[in-house]
Amino acid sequence: MRSESILNYDLGVKRRVYEQMETVQEIVFVDPFEQQVLVCRRTEQPNAWLETTHSQPGDMVLVDENELLLKTVFENLPT
Repeated sequence: MRSESILNYDLGVKRRVYEQMETVQEIVFVDPFEQQVLVCRRTEQPNAWLETTHSQPGDMVLVDENELLLKTVFENLPT
């Protein structure tokens, strides 16, 4: 996400489009400015998604059954 307007579009319009696609099981949003990762995972309930925000460097992020330490996502960003 590069700006607030892109963030709003991604979390609004684009997210709703992805959620309507039956084959999409996970949606991952990476915010380099806040250094957060939002993982949205489809549940067994129709139209229900589990949303998990990771914001602590020591958080383990589970994406597509793979674990990743949050701080490694952002460790090569320019300062």
